[in-house]
Amino acid sequence: MNLTDKLFVEIADLLLTGMVCVIEKKTGKIDSYPKNMDFFDEEENPWEELIEKVEEDWDSYILIDPMPSSESFNMMKSFANKLEECELKVRLINALEKAKPFRNFKNIVDDSGENRQKWFDFQLQENIKWVKMQYESELD
Repeated sequence: MNLTDKLFVEIADLLLTGMVCVIEKKTGKIDSYPKNMDFFDEEENPWEELIEKVEEDWDSYILIDPMPSSESFNMMKSFANKLEECELKVRLINALEKAKPFRNFKNIVDDSGENRQKWFDFQLQENIKWVKMQYESELD
């Protein structure tokens, strides 16, 4: 089973929204559910059936988790370092060296004009690489 580039992008997009993706090995069908489900205290979880189905037959699925925070941090650092020398680069690197680096980085990027879209494009490409790496490691 080979996934198309379009499906890798779809999975990467889902991961960026906080979802975990599962790929059915036989069909290539992609499903997803939220990584954090603490908000279902007393309510019925709409993803319960999918989660149970996957848990009962792990070998039939490939699980694609979002990038861990350490990898996300390295990705932000890499983006900042790839920028040409400018005030934004300095501000981003400083934000990553202080408390609450994720929030500070996001706030600076959100106010960075055209560089905001460059960040989103970079983040998506890095997440596509992450998805491909996880997918390929499951096929070995």
